[in-house]
Amino acid sequence: MASHRLCSAASGWQTVPEHHAPLWQQVSQVEPEI
Repeated sequence: MASHRLCSAASGWQTVPEHHAPLWQQVSQVEPEI
């Protein structure tokens, strides 16, 4: 699940990094393993 989010986030970052920045921070807080 984490790896899948990484792929989605990575693809999103390349397209809309500003929009995914806050989401990425939330994911990092929820899953510190990343």
